[in-house]
Order: sequence, then structure tokens, then C-alpha cells
Amino acid sequence: MRIIYGVAGEGRGHSTRSQAIIDELSKKHDVLIVGGGQAYNIFSKHYKNLVKISCLHISYRNNAVSNIGTAFLNLSNFFKHVASIFRLNRVFKRFKPDVVISDFELFTNYMALIKKIPNITLDNEHAITKTKIGFKKRCFLDYFKSVAVVKSIILKAKYYLVTSFFFPGTKTKNTFLFYPILRKEILNLKPIKKDHILVYQTSKTFKKLIPSLLNLNEEFIIYGLNQNNKYKNLIFRDFNENLFFKDLATCKAVITNGGFSLMTEAIYLHKPVLSIPVRKQFEQILNAKYLKKLGYGEYNKTISKEIVEGFVSRLDFYEQNLKKFKGFGDKKVVERIESILKEIK
Repeated sequence: MRIIYGVAGEGRGHSTRSQAIIDELSKKHDVLIVGGGQAYNIFSKHYKNLVKISCLHISYRNNAVSNIGTAFLNLSNFFKHVASIFRLNRVFKRFKPDVVISDFELFTNYMALIKKIPNITLDNEHAITKTKIGFKKRCFLDYFKSVAVVKSIILKAKYYLVTSFFFPGTKTKNTFLFYPILRKEILNLKPIKKDHILVYQTSKTFKKLIPSLLNLNEEFIIYGLNQNNKYKNLIFRDFNENLFFKDLATCKAVITNGGFSLMTEAIYLHKPVLSIPVRKQFEQILNAKYLKKLGYGEYNKTISKEIVEGFVSRLDFYEQNLKKFKGFGDKKVVERIESILKEIK
């Protein structure tokens, strides 16, 4: 079958998850990849069957989503978005897909609906709208905004495939939950425990991060700040995939936001996680809450030296809980997609 596979370009997690599935589907089907931003940058190194489009972006300010900044950033790319729609229309006419799969990518999903082509979503964001999650009333506004974003990006799909490390139950019959999808490089790692703590930061404006780590009796290897130097107990690295895998496999713990991909990779490798979610981003808050509930690590709204020291003192407890986690969902997801393709055919 002919498949158009759309991948969101904000962040790396959509691309790393999609790559594992695309590689499997490409063994039997003709797959054309569509993506922009990080997705295009990552996929252009591995695939030739790739179409570049614009993508939506998120603006951050001091470890919080800036609603005004995000709106302005995406409005400033309005004409790029329009050009991408016309480009996609030509691609759909030429390629004639039988099905569209979208990892939270807006334009391919909308084009599938317009052209009445069966569509499948495969992401973790639909845990917010399609599963029976629980949250406190004070999070309702962030939840409401997140639901609005998810439903506006993926207006409608025939099937919803949701990856998750927690399983609260589904709301609809066409929603299916799976363990996280992990790239081959993670599955092939042999984790060992050394002395450093891996830090990955999405929001470069998080002012409290560095002062909270500096001069602690721990070594921190820090990614995401576009630096490559060493200062006291802090080692800053520019992103290098192979070096990142090595640092992740050998760390004793991870400090990160609430992003799904790194959190689930750390869980799979049995590395305790201290999560400081980006504020106002409900999906990250949800991930962090379930991380804490399952005993795989800690959720904090901010960071301080005391919080980091307390987290490190409890690593043995989290390591014991992490030993219970055994799952990853690549094969099950591919099997489900193949069964859906047979129904569509």
C-alpha cells in the first residue's frame, strides 16, 4: 500500500518514534515521509523519500510555554504554512496514498480529511483526549487548553494509536494503547551505572537550572543549552546522538522536563527521572504525575539544590520500582497498523 507518514517537527520525540515504525512499514509498503523542523533535519540524514513542509513551533519563557510568543511565532510563518498546504496538495495528487499516518502532524491529517483518505494517528498526545486520565481541579485550565490544541491539530482520525508508560483505559473503541516505541539505538544499549547525572533541557530560558546544580557533590552532563564546555561540576555538550546515547546508558539518573520520549527511554533503561515539566504544558505535567505515581522518579514544579539532593538520596527506591517495567511497543504497534491496512484494503 501507499502510505503518507506525517511527522510533527517540534522536538525530536516524534521523529525518533516514527523512524522505528517507518523502517518496519517500508519493508512491505511504499512510504512517503512528510515533515518540517526537527523531523526534516533528522530524516534527511536517513531517507530520500521525504517532503519538506513548515511546522508549528512552541515558544518558551523561563521553563513555561509563552502563549503570546507561540501565537506570534506561528503567525509569522503564515505564508510558509500556506505554501506547504499547496505543496502537500500536489504531493497527494502525485503519490495517491491509500492511507495517511500522522504523528501529531497537522497538515497531512487535514489533507487526508479533505481528500477523504483513511487516516491513523500514532502519538502520545492523545492520551489527553482519548484515555481516562485523572488530574486535580487546579490543572483544569491547562487541561482544557491542551485538549483544544490536540483537537485542533488532529481534527479527526479513523484510528487512534496511543503510546504510553501508564494505562488509564481508553474512552473509545477505535483507540488503542501501547507501550512506548523505542528506537533501535536505545534497545541495543547495555545500561550500566556510573556517577554522572544526565540533564536534558528543552527551555533554554530556565534560569533556575544551572544555579541549582552548580557546586553540588555530583557531576552533571547537560544537553540542550547549545554549549560545549566544562565549568566546575557541570559538563555542557552540544547535541551528538552517539555521545548522548553513551551518557544516557551510563548515567545514574536523569533530570529533564516532562517530554515523553526521553522520559520513556530513561524508564526503559531503569534510570530514575527527576521531572520539572514546562509550565502550562499539560502533556508534560501529566507524564510527570504518572512518573511519580508509579514510583519511577519525582515530579517538581521547580528545581533547587535541596530538591536535587533529595532526589539523589532516594535513587535506590526508584531503581527498585523501575525493575518492574519491561515493556516497549514497536512490534505490537506495527501489527495493529498492518491489521488496519488489511481492513482498509
